[in-house]
Amino acid sequence: MPSRLHLPPRRSTLQPPECRTEQLLPNQLDFACRTFEKFLTGLSALLPGYLYTPATIRFATAEQRPYSSALADLADFGCTVLLDLSPFPHCARLAFGQRFLFAALETLLGAPPGVGGLPRESLTDVDLRILQGLIDLAIAELRSAWHPQCGASFRKISIGVGESNVSDAEEQSALILTAEIVTRESADTLRLILPSLLIRLIAQTGRKPSTPAGDSQKRALLEALSGTYLDIEAVIRGTDIRVRDLLALKPGMVLEVPRKSGTPIECQVNGVSKFRGGLVNIGKFVGFRIESLWEGGELVALSRPKD
Repeated sequence: MPSRLHLPPRRSTLQPPECRTEQLLPNQLDFACRTFEKFLTGLSALLPGYLYTPATIRFATAEQRPYSSALADLADFGCTVLLDLSPFPHCARLAFGQRFLFAALETLLGAPPGVGGLPRESLTDVDLRILQGLIDLAIAELRSAWHPQCGASFRKISIGVGESNVSDAEEQSALILTAEIVTRESADTLRLILPSLLIRLIAQTGRKPSTPAGDSQKRALLEALSGTYLDIEAVIRGTDIRVRDLLALKPGMVLEVPRKSGTPIECQVNGVSKFRGGLVNIGKFVGFRIESLWEGGELVALSRPKD
């Protein structure tokens, strides 16, 4: 009688969602969508004033796919901004639809409504320079929505047409958040691509997670970097100008700023908002008086302003 071989039951290779880093849980996906909608709300309030034309933005879809697949789709977009997520690994992408950018470009160049330029296949370097202010406006609003929630820098690394480099994220899972944007009777899409792992790390608490380094390591790092120079900028936001007016500027002309005298000014260190204050006269020079600072995503007033 032939013997039978008894094999142990095969274990399932499937893991519950909470154990799979590539699969977001419903509460994590909801967190990401709410933060993305906060960004859209802020941007939709700024666009009409910047473009001097009606513009609407509304949330469209949220989906998870392999990062390589998400980046491959960006070849059909007008331009893509690569964003650093330090202290987290990997990068995010903010992509603008081509039709939207062409419509914005025509507006910034002063084309009357309903009158478009010659059809083109892609944006040029000159086009991107003209659109730089609009793109920076969107990045600043994106950082304003996400940085207080997670502490990621969302610092601009580069801007390019299309996207072909997928080597840094081929095996990752990505969350693709898409919005519909309408301006000058042209409908298009705006897309944010984030590593799914980032959402998993921050969605549980809804605030900046602790970094692996302890307090003593942080102090040692800051002491080692104490002699390093950083770029500090006092930024007055809200000013815009058409290209034809920019070319006509001459020394001595005054640009009107749509803010009242004494309005607080943001102080940025390497592109990240750190302080808020105002300009003061210091002899023959103009200084910046610090009145409050950002700590843990919140603005904290100082008891005694520092110059």
